[in-house]
Amino acid sequence: MVSHVAASNDHVEFLKRGLPSIAILMDAGHYVSSSWYPGCPERDSAPTWSFMVAHIHGTPKILSEGATAKHLHELVKHMEKGRDNPWQMKELGPGGLERRLRNIVGYEMPIEKMEVKFKLGQDERAADMSAAIKKLHEEGREHLAEMMARHCKL
Repeated sequence: MVSHVAASNDHVEFLKRGLPSIAILMDAGHYVSSSWYPGCPERDSAPTWSFMVAHIHGTPKILSEGATAKHLHELVKHMEKGRDNPWQMKELGPGGLERRLRNIVGYEMPIEKMEVKFKLGQDERAADMSAAIKKLHEEGREHLAEMMARHCKL
């Protein structure tokens, strides 16, 4: 895993120590109301929280300034891919990236162990999850709705 944090982030001191660590990656999750479920007129299902999380275990190592710059270039290229007018790092102008690198600490953490949990309604009634997915789309939670549809095989 390769990532970066602001140099002012308190976690930098821990990253510099190079001790075994856990990175927790999670999406925002979302409350799923039982009122969305058409499955039972008596409304016997409790509300829940849908989420995705990964715990990545490893020992971090601080990247050089050059490796951090490369990471940032790759990250921006990936995140801008497919956009109508993709932004490029060179738009920062001469010395723009170098000035910003003083405030960024890149690190890599080889993955020694990973624990992943998706709680996306995959054990619930299909009709209830279809209704919940529809409501999530209506609330603008497209990514979570799509992940729920995939994991519930809807």
